[in-house]
Amino acid sequence: MNLLQTIKSALESKKSFKIAFTGASITSAEWIHPNWREIIEYVLKEELTKQFDNWKIPSWYIRCFNYGFDGSTTGDIKEFVTMGTIPTDFDLVIYLLSNNDSYIKTSTDQYTLNVRETISKFSCPIIFCSGLAANNPDVNSTYQKTYYQSFLNLSSKSDLIVIDLFKETQKTDLARFYTLINVPGNKVAGIKPGEKDSAHPNRLGNAYIAKIILETAFQILFNPEKYLQDLKNDIMFPAYQ
Repeated sequence: MNLLQTIKSALESKKSFKIAFTGASITSAEWIHPNWREIIEYVLKEELTKQFDNWKIPSWYIRCFNYGFDGSTTGDIKEFVTMGTIPTDFDLVIYLLSNNDSYIKTSTDQYTLNVRETISKFSCPIIFCSGLAANNPDVNSTYQKTYYQSFLNLSSKSDLIVIDLFKETQKTDLARFYTLINVPGNKVAGIKPGEKDSAHPNRLGNAYIAKIILETAFQILFNPEKYLQDLKNDIMFPAYQ
């Protein structure tokens, strides 16, 4: 599926394309800017602007919605969709899984069921992303044996645009992504006050999440280092290629 062409065709025909981002705290990412959601929105609008004579069409009619909920589990997301807190009338959904279910000891089977029921509610294309690799070998090992297997099973049986962020982020230097100081700490996650947060990526990590999704799902090349350097230099429209 050529998603960029799909968006272009939608804009040409109805001048609207709604994208929902859903998941837990790494999806909401309201604690870091620019986050991967914001970067993807920026790049899609920039790329589509090249294909229209009128810049207002992509700028005004590509609409992105943050349906990320800090601390949420797959059960919470399923409930939000069932109750209508997360609408289902989108043109594209990007669903990023997490490891939060481990804190309430959700079984792998229940995790799979929750996710399957959630994605069944949408009739639009879904970009289906695994959780990230954390900067914690023990957490990664446990995730790989449990919920990551759910992701792999669901990916093999569903008509989804699959992005294995767990595998792809392990190809990088994770220490560069996890430098944020969690001042209050996170007792549930075992992070003490003032420690580096091993689960929530910084701006560079967010830029790499955007890179993986943009290049895999949209075939748009993205250079995180160049993009962030332009931002650092106060370039109004940062380059990314």
